[in-house]
Amino acid sequence: MSTNLLELAKGYLSNAAVGQVSEFLGEDPSRISKGLSGTLPIILGGIMKRSSTEDGLGSLTGLINLGSNSGILDNLSGLLSNKSLSQGLLDNGSGLVLSTLGNNVDSVVDEISSFSGLNKSSSRSLLSIVAPLLMSVIGKQVKLEGLSLSGLASLLMEQKGHVQAAIPAGLSGVEDLLNFDNLGHYKGKTSLAMAALSTRIFRGRSWMNFLLPILLIMVAIWAYTNY
Repeated sequence: MSTNLLELAKGYLSNAAVGQVSEFLGEDPSRISKGLSGTLPIILGGIMKRSSTEDGLGSLTGLINLGSNSGILDNLSGLLSNKSLSQGLLDNGSGLVLSTLGNNVDSVVDEISSFSGLNKSSSRSLLSIVAPLLMSVIGKQVKLEGLSLSGLASLLMEQKGHVQAAIPAGLSGVEDLLNFDNLGHYKGKTSLAMAALSTRIFRGRSWMNFLLPILLIMVAIWAYTNY
């Protein structure tokens, strides 16, 4: 049985965590829960789609590394309760959302808002919280399993069934918009150069943290020109 990344991510979204997100965004917890039921599979599907090519997988590798160092898995409440940290989380998360959904971000925000009852600003922020959460979950799994780049590709491509089963019926339009029917097929190859870079995907924290803004900008540009 393949690892279900969505279930792993949900494990970090306890009722207490949902309450913290609700308080942070000023929204009803039930709407946050409904929004999460849609944003989680949508973001993971976007990650899968982006990683289905060699260039896309290579760019996401760095973002997964950075996401795993965000601290969101261990300290979500701390990130949300500190104004500076929370703004950094949303800013970085916004870049991750753009890198995974490309120029469909606004359309997805509209769909999430209509489906969940959240206002558009909250829907956008929720996506920006979910994106680094999922990147961190993926990064943690890569570490636990000692995955190479090809192993990461396999892990992500195996999520198709989980993603399609998790998308609520009320968001089927997003599934069509993002063409999720074609998920689960890796179209690239793991080149020797990339394989060498991926022998240890996770490096030291300091220089990666320094590169975060630059990397997010580069991936955002790549997303808009290649989506």
